[in-house]
Amino acid sequence: MCKRNKIHKGIFWSLLDRFGSQGVAFIITIVLARILTPEDYGLIAIVVIFISVSETFITSGLPSSLIQKENANDTDFSTVFYFSILLGLTAYLILFFLSSYISIYFNEDKIKIILQVMSLKVFISSLGVVHKTYMIKTLNFKPIFYAKIIGGVISGSVGIYLAIHGYGIWSLVVHYILGATIDIVVLWFSVSWRPSLSFSFYSLRELFMFGWRLLLASLLSSLYTNIYNLVIAKGYSSSQLAYYNQGRLFPQLIASNIVSAVSGVLFPAMARVQNQPDLLKTYLKNSISLSTFVIFPFMLGMVSVADTLVVSLLTEKWSDAVPFLQISCISFALLPIATSYNQLIKSVGKSEIFLKMEVVRKIIGIYILYLMFDYGVIAIAMAEVISVVLGIFVTIFYTRKIIDYGLFELSGDCTRSLLISTIMAVLVYSVGDLFLHKTFLVLVLQILVGFFFYIFISYFFNRTLMDDFFTNSLKIKSK
Repeated sequence: MCKRNKIHKGIFWSLLDRFGSQGVAFIITIVLARILTPEDYGLIAIVVIFISVSETFITSGLPSSLIQKENANDTDFSTVFYFSILLGLTAYLILFFLSSYISIYFNEDKIKIILQVMSLKVFISSLGVVHKTYMIKTLNFKPIFYAKIIGGVISGSVGIYLAIHGYGIWSLVVHYILGATIDIVVLWFSVSWRPSLSFSFYSLRELFMFGWRLLLASLLSSLYTNIYNLVIAKGYSSSQLAYYNQGRLFPQLIASNIVSAVSGVLFPAMARVQNQPDLLKTYLKNSISLSTFVIFPFMLGMVSVADTLVVSLLTEKWSDAVPFLQISCISFALLPIATSYNQLIKSVGKSEIFLKMEVVRKIIGIYILYLMFDYGVIAIAMAEVISVVLGIFVTIFYTRKIIDYGLFELSGDCTRSLLISTIMAVLVYSVGDLFLHKTFLVLVLQILVGFFFYIFISYFFNRTLMDDFFTNSLKIKSK
């Protein structure tokens, strides 16, 4: 199979799976947001800060080492499985006992019991992290897809039922925990691998020697991502945090799935050809060109429909989230580029370079956040955009030691998709401006105009990428 088609097909298949499962989550989120209040979501966002940082210790480092190691055996997988459970239990107990102090710090009494319950997810996640790693390493994404679909439908339905019947914030808590639990149960039934009664300290040490840098880098990234939430929650209010997070919801939904698809396919694919620079560069170029072909119209289109999107789907009570949505779209549009470079570095085992790069990017980001803090929450959101742009320059600087793919070539692979998407966004905004009321029908009209315009123009001016995307789509559907 042609290498170009292979990487494109892998990304498209992963995209198809992820958008299916996340589509369910998207619908459930909209329904819950229409029923619940920004204050409810603000408190949950504070709790999730600590849970997501804790989960980094389980989902990063050792799982990446298993994927990168070419001859990983059953002892390696079993060792990581048991060690992950130990980490998950330890993290849960720490969060449980710190919940009182965290509640006092934010001056929110409800946080204590909510954190004690929701932090169970850290332990639950540890039970399935190796199963997911096994599937990713073998490029088999179907079990993960089915687990998310089933877990999302059941937990979402229960959450909506509880919200309708007045359980408020606890409907979100139950939805969160139940979804994670069902996800793990379905995964265990779907995946044939089972841990053996073996544990090797030698294997753990070997995997840790590669993975500790990736773990530290991921931890820095998680802390850095959540520091925005922490600063807003403490410096402003939980309601402002809710608007900030809800504004990020729509672009993050699209971007996270594209990034997950790219990293899920690209890392194991690159790891297999880590000693072939020409193929590595081909994979990198193809992943960036295809992912930007998909994400640019999504993000720029979302900027142009932001008002209609928020008001028609979430109601007027969430209108303060509009500027955060528009700003977030810019930073998320660039995320697949950084992700593709990151997977290149990880796949060739250069974890020390990856760690250095992460440290530099995060120092720059924190300094910009410090400069913008006093100017309001919108300025804080703008700080993230500036940090992402500067971070790409840092990434290119470090990866030039591995492969010759710099800013000039990168720009060439992205420019057409960017220009077409920009023209499309202007047209879509103009269509929405013709209507006084921001209704769902107006939103649908804007989306249809943008979709057909982008496809039409791409047919004439970006034909190669469009053919690659839709050709692989048809091949996958025929299987």
